[in-house]
Amino acid sequence: GEGEVVRQDEVSVSNSIHHYFPLMDHQLLHKKVNDKFKDGKFRRLVHRVIDSYPQGAPLGIKMAQLFGMIYLADFDRLVERFFDITKDPEKMAYWTSRYITEWIMTAETPDERLILSRGSQYLARRFNSFAREGLRHYYRFVDNILIFHKDKPFLRIIRELMIVVLVRDYRATINADYQIRQTWEGVRLV
Repeated sequence: GEGEVVRQDEVSVSNSIHHYFPLMDHQLLHKKVNDKFKDGKFRRLVHRVIDSYPQGAPLGIKMAQLFGMIYLADFDRLVERFFDITKDPEKMAYWTSRYITEWIMTAETPDERLILSRGSQYLARRFNSFAREGLRHYYRFVDNILIFHKDKPFLRIIRELMIVVLVRDYRATINADYQIRQTWEGVRLV
């Protein structure tokens, strides 16, 4: 929101889609163009540009940035709503359990062990709160994704969900070079 500041104790995850433009699926890109532009000369021109390349979206032309943004626009909204898992009780139960397990497996610092010591009910309420809040600090510029949150296990779950959706629904490949780190260590974009 307006005027929000990322706190120093927050954690970030940065990720990048490998060969984003060359691997865009033409059928999906055509659908995205049809969803965004009304039928007419411009839409037909955009389709011709897409079809002028055997695979992916053309790099080096101004329209490539447009393709890059509209291709994942609905993905952005889905991530911001935390993949709508709060609407499905089974998914919510599964990911709550995964969140608790993630805390148990990764708590290292005294602060993390203090949170863990509050028990599974506390962690379940904490996850529920995060899931319902959604992601207020999600940013994407074309193929680079950056998320700020105060909870490392939550970021690990977000990353896993992002990979599943990007691979399954967008036929994208994710760069293995990512980090979850404290924001005071600096933000790294691939």
